[in-house]
Amino acid sequence: MKKTPFTDNEVSNLMQWLDDIDNIQKIEEVKGLRMGPIRAKTTVLHLPRKTFSTTTSQILRGEVSDDFLRAHNIRTIMDDRPFIFDVDPSHFSLKKVYANILYMVLPLVALIFWFLGRRRRVLVGLLPHMFTVAFTGF
Repeated sequence: MKKTPFTDNEVSNLMQWLDDIDNIQKIEEVKGLRMGPIRAKTTVLHLPRKTFSTTTSQILRGEVSDDFLRAHNIRTIMDDRPFIFDVDPSHFSLKKVYANILYMVLPLVALIFWFLGRRRRVLVGLLPHMFTVAFTGF
């Protein structure tokens, strides 16, 4: 994004750069050197003066209703909400991440109880601190 419209030359340069990133292995083979641990596949969601059917493109063209914007909590990014991933907290990807974290933490809690099982006094003394840290993180 930028303040002035993209020129055709800028769009062309951007598309060439994205194509180069997608084909980094071929470029490395031709040049005979490794350019870094870059492995990517880019997906263009919107281009100026082009018609894309992506949700991103529809939002930027103003083709979605205010109800859609409210339902997905899409609004202008400001200093108090600077990150784009804050836009839709109900997105299935975030729910999947939360579930994965829960699956990783539960065995750790069981391991802590098993490890400290013989030291009940230590465990009882640590429980308030563990719950404080756990709920702060949650």
